[in-house]
Amino acid sequence: MTKNQHQYNISQIGEMFGFGRNTVRKRLKQGNVVPSGREGNADLYLLSEAGPAVFESMGTAGSSGSLIDPNLLKPGDRLSWYRSETERLKFELETGQLCLAEEVRNEMANLAKPMIAELEILPDILERDCGLSPDAVVMVQEKVDDLRNSISQKIMQL
Repeated sequence: MTKNQHQYNISQIGEMFGFGRNTVRKRLKQGNVVPSGREGNADLYLLSEAGPAVFESMGTAGSSGSLIDPNLLKPGDRLSWYRSETERLKFELETGQLCLAEEVRNEMANLAKPMIAELEILPDILERDCGLSPDAVVMVQEKVDDLRNSISQKIMQL
């Protein structure tokens, strides 16, 4: 049988999506995805079927993308689940795998400030060193202002 261009084995699917073979195999089984072909000793799966099955459990359940929906748990189990999630988040924060939104905002602002400072003087440099006409300088200044405002708004939305 000739290999369809959208058929891949478990290893290839795992590599594409950044998952281990065991994770892909388990999620394909959970999603009842059947092989669409075979190449050598490896089953091949249609990417259109495998992709949704691999990612299905990531966004449909609890807010953290886990397989458990805490809203369906008994109150005692729900409390235990939230405590474990709180501990996981504390651990990730302590180990640097997670950072606070305010820290991200501050870092982005620190990165944007030097760039914006250079953009502010760009019209003057273009006029002085490149002989840009006053009308062109005004146009550059307007574009720089728009870009600066856009960057500022995006940082505030973080």
